[in-house]
Amino acid sequence: MAIDLELLRRHERLMCDWSVWRNTCEMASAFGWKPRSAKPMRQSLTEWIDNSDGGMVSDEDARCLARAILLCIGMLATNQRPTRKQMTSLIWFTGKGDFEGDSMVVHLDEPARIANYCYQGGFRMRRV
Repeated sequence: MAIDLELLRRHERLMCDWSVWRNTCEMASAFGWKPRSAKPMRQSLTEWIDNSDGGMVSDEDARCLARAILLCIGMLATNQRPTRKQMTSLIWFTGKGDFEGDSMVVHLDEPARIANYCYQGGFRMRRV
């Protein structure tokens, strides 16, 4: 069962899957993101199913989330070695054939799309 989220800011909106949102938040957390308003980032799937109004994400939390995602992308682009916690958070963004020897391919197109949206500031979240 796929749960879609809608991130809303004035006349802008971004649609994403709940699992993409949840794993992007976990990855950003591994790269230093510490949200002040934890509820929208930490809700369980059951809470999302039971509550169509996910809540607000502040300007500060949204921009810090974007910076953590960009830090991750920058580290990987410059071949910096992630910590074990960071590496674990990246596994979800790999595919079946994305491992070769000591290397892996990480697909961060969805987190990058979320970062681009978050960089513009806070938003409201809701389940659709």
